[in-house]
Amino acid sequence: MDANRVIFDQPLEDWKRSRGRPRTTWLRNIEDDIASHGMGLPEARVAAQNRPYWRMLAKHGATRS
Repeated sequence: MDANRVIFDQPLEDWKRSRGRPRTTWLRNIEDDIASHGMGLPEARVAAQNRPYWRMLAKHGATRS
């Protein structure tokens, strides 16, 4: 799955972001959201396997304005 690869694999050494792009990445947004629940990426990956629990987190979690 591409999302798993984005989250858990390291970027290529020659990868560079285009000029003018914001410094905040999609992955950083995800890390910030799950940090509000006291989790890191590995813990969130395990928690996501429990679908009712994950839905509860998503429903009552932090929202971006």
